[in-house]
Amino acid sequence: CIRDSSEPTPPAPGTRVAVADPPAGERLKGDAAIVLERKLGTRAEPLLAESNVSPGDTIQVSYRSGGWSHGVLVSLDGAGAVTLHFPETSGDSTALQSEGTAVLHAFELDDAPAFERFLFFTANSPLDPDAVVKRVESMARAPNPAHAPVVASPAEAVVELPLVRTSAADPDPE
Repeated sequence: CIRDSSEPTPPAPGTRVAVADPPAGERLKGDAAIVLERKLGTRAEPLLAESNVSPGDTIQVSYRSGGWSHGVLVSLDGAGAVTLHFPETSGDSTALQSEGTAVLHAFELDDAPAFERFLFFTANSPLDPDAVVKRVESMARAPNPAHAPVVASPAEAVVELPLVRTSAADPDPE
């Protein structure tokens, strides 16, 4: 298949993407990615869409900008909590590192049930982290927040990496 280089690059298999129609005359970019790894002592295990995670797992959060200049990375868990991962606080710049993988932080998963959805909103102009968090909080109030549709503004693209939460006592179903 030959693709026009102006087309966005599709995400990695298993990654869902929501892309709104761009404003007239603006070209969308592609290749933005959420990079998650479970820390296992001195090594790390990549987490893919629908990977199983448990309370106490330490997750390293990173991103690749894919050519987008601004972004906001958040997660929504099965308890309805929304966590801002990038920028560090809502008042910080949403400018993305343009090259390579930007390593953010690692955190330990709590005991929230069912799922963890990581969402990376990208755009070519500054984003309002508080507005993004409010949109994701509205997803948490949906009848089925694990599968609630992602709402993107016309200038945004969104990459999602969903994880499946298991309790520490659950056997690994894989």
